[in-house]
Amino acid sequence: MIGWAIVAAIVVAIASLVVSATLSTTIYGVPVAAAFPIAALQALAVPLALLRPTIAAGATVSAVIALALVQTGGGHAPWPWAVPTIITHAIVIGLLGVQARPRLGLAAWAAAIAGTVVIGFVHPRGTDETAVNIIVTASVSGVALAAGTVLREWRSIRGQLIRERAVSFDEHERRILAEEKTRIARELHDVVAHSMSIINVQATSAVYRHHDVSPPVAREFDQIAAAARGAIYELRGLLAVLREEGVTQQLTPQPGLADIPALVLATERSGIEIEYRRTGDPDLHVGHAVGLAAYRIVQEALSNAIRHAPRSAITVTCDCDENGLTVKIVNAPPDLLSTFDSAGHGVVGMRERAAAAGGTIEIGPTPEGGFAVTARLPLRHENDE
Repeated sequence: MIGWAIVAAIVVAIASLVVSATLSTTIYGVPVAAAFPIAALQALAVPLALLRPTIAAGATVSAVIALALVQTGGGHAPWPWAVPTIITHAIVIGLLGVQARPRLGLAAWAAAIAGTVVIGFVHPRGTDETAVNIIVTASVSGVALAAGTVLREWRSIRGQLIRERAVSFDEHERRILAEEKTRIARELHDVVAHSMSIINVQATSAVYRHHDVSPPVAREFDQIAAAARGAIYELRGLLAVLREEGVTQQLTPQPGLADIPALVLATERSGIEIEYRRTGDPDLHVGHAVGLAAYRIVQEALSNAIRHAPRSAITVTCDCDENGLTVKIVNAPPDLLSTFDSAGHGVVGMRERAAAAGGTIEIGPTPEGGFAVTARLPLRHENDE
């Protein structure tokens, strides 16, 4: 719109230059050497009003007074304001009202009117005609100034309204997000936390409710109860993050690469044959975000292997070198076939974990008939402090 406004202003300026210079020469008898530069100065004020309002104000006032002075001997033509001069000056004053502060447009309007009033007294022609001419000019240019000021205020108010609507929309979106997070937290608490609490209570009280429980079975129940309590503890942390906006600190230390052996050992106690291997340079430091991603990938891969390939042997390998960290979880061909859904949330979660840490992951069957999860992660991520 600004580009088209400048083009329109240039067209108006050219038309004003041609008409004003021609009428000044033919009707008022002004020499071309004087009429053309003065008309050009006023015409130039039209585009300048959009780009340099202060310069445009000075240019239009100077051109108006100069034209009134050089046109004093023009007979019965309108004076001290010629019709093209009135039109061009009103356009400039209106644009000043739109682009500049109200004081600048008002000062230019008052200076031009006052200057022509003084010229009317110094070079009297017809008192009534001169007064009418000045009054008409003052009215026309005053209306243009008022219209430009109103347009500027309307544009300012409209811009504020648009900004307020954007802020209101953002606040609405944040409120909806907060409400959705609260609803999810409530559902997690009502369904998952309740179920895990029941599992914890049943596993803890099983040895007391059944007196003939053998020691290995009792230890199994203790492990189930401990796993349920750990899940409840982590779930509480997730619920706190969902319920509170802006939570930045973790409620408990997050697991990392060093915790994978303990995870493997805990899984092995459930009767699964698992082999853990750590290769590469043990002195290389792995960032917290990368270590957490590796831990969660191993955790989910072990859960999938136990669920979909019961009693199959599992190998977990963590290889760390200067090129990054490679985590590979492979399970042997299962004794009992089970359907594997590659579109489950667990697989999606592993892919998201790897991508969030800046790495890649490959998930699929092995040539031997088993299944493999291979994640390649950098040593550190930009989220690591």
